Order: sequence, then C-alpha cells, then structure tokens
Amino acid sequence: MKRFYSFLTSLCVLTLITASCSMRMQSDLKLLEVYDLEIKEPSGISISSDQNTLFIVSDNDGGIYETTLSGEVLSRIMLDVIDLEGVTFDKKENLFWIISENKRKLYAVNLEGEIVEKHKISGKQKHKNSGLEGICYNPNDDYLYMVNEASPKQLLQVSKKGEVENTMKLPFTKDVSGIFCDDDNSFWIVSDESEALIHLSHDGTLLKEYELPIHQAEGVVISNDRKVYIVSDAENRLYEFQLKE
Repeated sequence: MKRFYSFLTSLCVLTLITASCSMRMQSDLKLLEVYDLEIKEPSGISISSDQNTLFIVSDNDGGIYETTLSGEVLSRIMLDVIDLEGVTFDKKENLFWIISENKRKLYAVNLEGEIVEKHKISGKQKHKNSGLEGICYNPNDDYLYMVNEASPKQLLQVSKKGEVENTMKLPFTKDVSGIFCDDDNSFWIVSDESEALIHLSHDGTLLKEYELPIHQAEGVVISNDRKVYIVSDAENRLYEFQLKE
C-alpha cells in the first residue's frame, strides 16, 4: 500500500499532468434521470450494502438521510455536527463514517445515530472552506480515503483511528469535492469547479475524464450495475447516470 502513495518522481508528475491536459473530455455517461431532493445542501453520498438505498448527508442540518435510489427520503439521523461534507457506509462494522470540513474531523456513527468515535485529521488547508470534501471506505484494505478540496488538492489514506498513512497530489482538476472507491481499487472523483468526473487507478494514473452537466457536484457513488449517482449542493438534486464502459 505504501508504494501507492510513495512520492512520484518529477518525470511521473510531468507525464500525468501532460496526459490530463491532452486527454479530451469523454461523453460516456448517459444521463438517465434528475431528481429534486427534499434535502437541503446535499454534500455527500454513499450506498447501502444491498444497493437498494442511498445515504446522503446535509451540510445544512447535519443529517444523514436514507433515501430510495430516486432520492425519496425514507429515514434520517440527526447529528450535532456542523459542516458535513462526506459520508461512506462501512458494511463490515455497520457504521457510517462522516467528515466535517470546518473542524477537520472524522466521526464514526452507528445505525442508531450515536457517535461512537471521533478523530482529528492532520493536514494543512489555507482556508476554512478548502479542507476535507469527500470520503469513501475500501473494504479491500480496510482503509478510509478522503479528498482535500484545495490548497492542497490531495487524496489521503486514513486508518479508522484517524491516522493519515499516506497522501497523493491530485493535479487533474481545479478542485475535488467527492470520492468513491470501486471493487477494482480504483477511485472516482468529482470536481465542482471543473464540472468533471475523473477515474483514477489505485496508483494515481488518470484513466478517463467525463464531463458533468452539474452545477456544484458534491458527492459520487457507483452501484454494481454501473449506475452513477451524483448530488448537487447548489441545486438540491440527485443525478442518475449510466456508465457506458
């Protein structure tokens, strides 16, 4: 795992940046539906173990909402946590892992809505609103992966005790606002400012880039049948796409 996060040589960085600049945006995402949400300022998204429901967090009220795949609210957990920016469901431990950008904290929340752990995440951010923006859980290695929005743009590998094991720079977009880990150990990252979804291999190689017709995309998750669900904070909407590859 540490090889993945070893610092890239100058030549590798130059190669990746060049590839990013020269790669044309792809149009291999088919928009299926757009759903209006009753959830204000949705800022992160995850999916249940059975793939039948979604979990969406609100930056507005500190809630974790369980919804149908079309965004209808089924239940909610209200937390006394501000500035929620990401959620992921850990099916091994039946826990939600959520992050607060403002406080730069990681919380473990059980299904009853109790905060059972909280950890401060080390790292730098120049501005209050340029910190942790997305989180995903990878059951293959039992690590959490987080993205830092900007200044610096980073992917962080974090233990469940909140220890930052490794970091990697993300030079491909203007900012980063959400992340999902798939079964192949690759990463899917959304960018608000670049209006893009990028697919990265586990070692950080840019595989593909997709245009997004979304204003302020804040979170992404992909189901087993290759449906892509993305939430928009500014629009209070859930977008459903079909991945063509």
